[in-house]
Amino acid sequence: MVALIAVVFVCFLVIAIIILLMLRSKLAVQKATMEKLYASNAQWMSTSDTFKILAKNAADKVRAHVDEVADLNASYNAVKQDLKKEISRNKSVEIRTGFILEKIAPFLDVFKHDPNTAHHLGNPIDYVVFAEDEIIFVEVKTGKSRSSVKQRHIEKLVNEGKVRFEIVRFDYE
Repeated sequence: MVALIAVVFVCFLVIAIIILLMLRSKLAVQKATMEKLYASNAQWMSTSDTFKILAKNAADKVRAHVDEVADLNASYNAVKQDLKKEISRNKSVEIRTGFILEKIAPFLDVFKHDPNTAHHLGNPIDYVVFAEDEIIFVEVKTGKSRSSVKQRHIEKLVNEGKVRFEIVRFDYE
């Protein structure tokens, strides 16, 4: 759904940019045409009224195009804001769903360990499973979520065998 919204948003952006570029080009052509017209017909203009009429017509056309561009820009910004809100809402739902699934993971079929041996840590690793013949670090992921840098580092240390057991003793004498 988010991907579809993103594609629609990108298409809208491309269309809006093309329209803006076409309008800019059209305005430049009209301005150049008006300047050529004025330059070539300047000798026949006998009164300042003729010039005022031409200038007013050109200004009206330019104002109309500027208003059109402003309207397109406002529409673009509104769609952009709506899309940002929708993406934010979707991301929030995904995060909340991930936290819920993380808590109930030991009781789901995809969790391959006895729930009684799984102990929730939450951060940076979700579970430590104390099986009979091994200790397993379990990270729960949903959708396309990826491990953090810290989680990847922990995985590397475990894979390299750089894990040990320590006892900390306090003497109360």
